[in-house]
Amino acid sequence: MQGIAVVCEYNPFHRGHMRHLGLLRERFPGACLTAVLAGNFVQRGEPAVLSKYERAEAAVICGADLVCELPFPWSAQGAGFYAGAAVSVAARLGCDTLSFGSETGDLDRLLSAVKRLESPEFADGLERAESGSMRSADSHIAVLRKVYASLYGEELPAGSNDTLALEYLRAISRGGYALSPLCIKREGFWTATRSRELLRAGELEKLKEETPEELDGFYAERRPVLPDAIGPVALNFFRTHGQAELAVYADLGGGIAGRLCAAAANAADYGEFLSLAATKKYTHARLRRAVLAAMTGTRECDVKEKPAYTSLLAANARGTEFLRQAKKRGEITILTRPSDGKSLDGTAARQFALALKAESLWALAAGESPADQMRKGPFIG
Repeated sequence: MQGIAVVCEYNPFHRGHMRHLGLLRERFPGACLTAVLAGNFVQRGEPAVLSKYERAEAAVICGADLVCELPFPWSAQGAGFYAGAAVSVAARLGCDTLSFGSETGDLDRLLSAVKRLESPEFADGLERAESGSMRSADSHIAVLRKVYASLYGEELPAGSNDTLALEYLRAISRGGYALSPLCIKREGFWTATRSRELLRAGELEKLKEETPEELDGFYAERRPVLPDAIGPVALNFFRTHGQAELAVYADLGGGIAGRLCAAAANAADYGEFLSLAATKKYTHARLRRAVLAAMTGTRECDVKEKPAYTSLLAANARGTEFLRQAKKRGEITILTRPSDGKSLDGTAARQFALALKAESLWALAAGESPADQMRKGPFIG
């Protein structure tokens, strides 16, 4: 069976997401539409507005066949590690196509940009720039874009989806995966940011404008998680730990640990904490990811690994059959329920233990217990 993978957060699921799945179904009517869904913490370093199981259920209701997890810590990483891990999961599940949204909608342009980004010429230019004055003020992506423009006389595609698309293509190339890229141009006014805001504000009538009819009433039954729900715990954590002991964790080098510790000592709440630590180079999203890394004990070596496991979050009959074939191949361990993680060993066990720390934080944000998380299971539609 053909497998078409989509890397996603569905935070929450809206009409734009359904449009993407609908276009794929029209083109590949017999394929298994497989979503590799970010777990309970997402790329911005925030707790997802709804649990991974709720978002996966919405996806299957609206056209996906199978939803498997991109687990922590990769779900809460910058574009490179996030995309690399997700592509790895999709390929080892047995998918042969990776579809992604793009502001440009121009696959040839994206592939050309990737060829340039992977060239020795660009690597040399980026190294020179990052060792110079630009690095002291600008973020890595800002420096990268400046180098690209100076070398090639045009701007690197800069939309948020284009940025991820470039990283998906780089990951396919670097990993040698047999995944054919399929680019779909983003259209429509729907955004996950607006949908989150409406859901958290309880503006359910306005949310209907963003939501597929298939999900009528779905969000009314859910309790959204606030983005700063772990704030007090995080603030206290950085008030009671020192720079030297925190600098060993992922994203906390280069002075970030010191900035966060100093900010915690002077901030009255989580929002002020992030604002005091933020600069052009250290964005709020990067700082949130650093906070999660410190609180879970995530090191750079952890995020550089490939996920040794994924979890089944939701499926229909077609997705269940595709999953059966994936398990038979055995290229990646697939957990059916969180409690199955107790039987893992080696790298998978170590990775699962790290994810459990994040799950405990998300449970705190959601007003649940860690035991509640372990009792959850996939939606079968």
